Amino acid sequence: MDFALTESQELIKKEVGALARTFSLDYWLDKDDRAEYPSDFVKAFADNGWLGITIPEEYGGAGLGVTEAALMLHEICASGAGTSGCSPVHFYVFPPTPIVKYGTEAMKRQYLPRIVSGDEDELCLEPSLLIKRVVPRAGLAVLPCTGHAVNLEEPLAFNRLLEDFLHQVSEGKWPVRDPRTKPESIWGPAGRPPPPDPR
Repeated sequence: MDFALTESQELIKKEVGALARTFSLDYWLDKDDRAEYPSDFVKAFADNGWLGITIPEEYGGAGLGVTEAALMLHEICASGAGTSGCSPVHFYVFPPTPIVKYGTEAMKRQYLPRIVSGDEDELCLEPSLLIKRVVPRAGLAVLPCTGHAVNLEEPLAFNRLLEDFLHQVSEGKWPVRDPRTKPESIWGPAGRPPPPDPR
């Protein structure tokens, strides 16, 4: 077995490393001190096409594989960003895989270009809304101008919500949802979506 990197993989390492190093160690220290999400870092990776590294070319991505994505994430970490830089980019790389592999053509056209460009927040609400519909005692908290990485983007608000939830549960005070608010089906008010187009 040959584990040597290809020329294009070496180029990925070089280019990603160079981009990631434009964000200094002081930048990361400041983000950590302020507990802020690195929006400008993620935008730089979106603007340079890296968020779509594993998304097929026909949807605006690079159409590369897991090895190339892992090399990219490794170079981000190695630049000094560590997981503070790697995690936000990771969220754009691996979670869309089910859509890439199993999504309908309409789903791919609707969502994948938005992921490549860095606009993915709406997608992240869907699983939470499904859980809220299915689990009778589930709650849903939405923080304005915050994406799916709420624990990284708004750690203080996230921790307050989590602490409040855990306290109410431990005290037996977590409310049961008013049955009048429960939708008729797990698919929500719009009902079950049509079956996927077999094309």
